[in-house]
Amino acid sequence: MNARFLIVVLAGVVVVLMICTPPQLAAQVRITQGPVLESVSDHSAVIAWSTDKAGSTVVNYGTGPRNLSQVAEAPWGANGRTHRVELQNLQPNTNYYFRVETGETRGGNGAAVETQGVINFRTQPQGAPPLHERSR
Repeated sequence: MNARFLIVVLAGVVVVLMICTPPQLAAQVRITQGPVLESVSDHSAVIAWSTDKAGSTVVNYGTGPRNLSQVAEAPWGANGRTHRVELQNLQPNTNYYFRVETGETRGGNGAAVETQGVINFRTQPQGAPPLHERSR
């Protein structure tokens, strides 16, 4: 084989490896505080948590621990490290279950973190005053 052909083949292999090799995984985002139930009323609840890296803010929730089919999201706030979501149009005096998720980290590759288990709370009875700042 001639040297020029060998160089072209090796360059092609390097290009293919660069394209097909996944980028190094960014350090996964971690939840540093929370989640906490900041307030709960008869028709809404506010859930908050903090992470060590900026990322998106998502809560999956529903009326059963295996039925978290509803989604609430919030825009990035406080540099994307403080996350706060309001769940609206809830039913009074009803158990709800949720799991928080933070992903889409800036400069990352989509590595996400979510709470390990499902957390639950109960909305206030119709007309009852809201409760504020309950930790998990």
